[in-house]
Amino acid sequence: MTEPLYASNGQRYQNSKRSPQRQLSHVFESLSAPAYYTTLPALLSTYAANLPTALVIDSGFAGTATVPIYEHTPIRCRARRNEISGQAIDDWLQLALVREAGLEQQSTNVWEDVIRLFKFERCLVAGDFEKELKEWTRREEAGEGETWELPDGRRVRLDRPLGLWAGEVLLNPGILGLDTGGLQHDAFNVVRRCDKALREGLLEGIPCLLVSATD
Repeated sequence: MTEPLYASNGQRYQNSKRSPQRQLSHVFESLSAPAYYTTLPALLSTYAANLPTALVIDSGFAGTATVPIYEHTPIRCRARRNEISGQAIDDWLQLALVREAGLEQQSTNVWEDVIRLFKFERCLVAGDFEKELKEWTRREEAGEGETWELPDGRRVRLDRPLGLWAGEVLLNPGILGLDTGGLQHDAFNVVRRCDKALREGLLEGIPCLLVSATD
C-alpha cells in the first residue's frame, strides 16, 4: 500500500496521524492480511521504471509531489509538494465555465460529469504552447471561435482557450492566478537542494508518475 509524503518537519501532508492506524486495523482485522507494508508511490515508480536513482514527479488529484530517490531510498527532507493538481484544475474550469460560458451552478455530481467531459473533449497539453495560443487567437479573430456542446445539447461559446490553458497549468500556475513556480521549478529546486554528488544521477532519470491527474 502507499502512504502520503512527509514534509520536512516530519508531518504528513494529507492524512492525520490516526489515518494510518485505521488503515492498519482494517488490513489485519477486516482483510486478515498476514503482513502489512506501506511506501511512497514515487518509490514504486522507480521500481517500475528500473531506475534506482531518479527524480519522480507524482501528480495526482489532490497534489503534486517532486521526490528525489537515491538507490530506491526516498530523500524525504528534499522533497517538495504543491497544491497544483487535478482538483485545482477542476475548480478553475468550473468557475471559468460559470463566469464565461454562462452556465448555471449545478449539483456536485452534475459538475463532475460536465468537467470530465470538457477535459476529455477540449483539454490538451500543447507541444508548443505559444504556437497553439497564436493559432487559437487567429481563429478567434477570423470568426471561427471555439464552441462546445453540453451534454444536454446546448452549445456555448468559449471566449478564452480554457482547454489549452488547463493543459498548461502544471507548468504555469499563473494561469490560475497563483504566484508560484511550475513543475519545472520544483524539479530544479529539489535537485539543487540535494548533495552535489547526487545531482547528475537525478537529472539523468526523471520518470513521471501521473495518478488520476484528470479525474
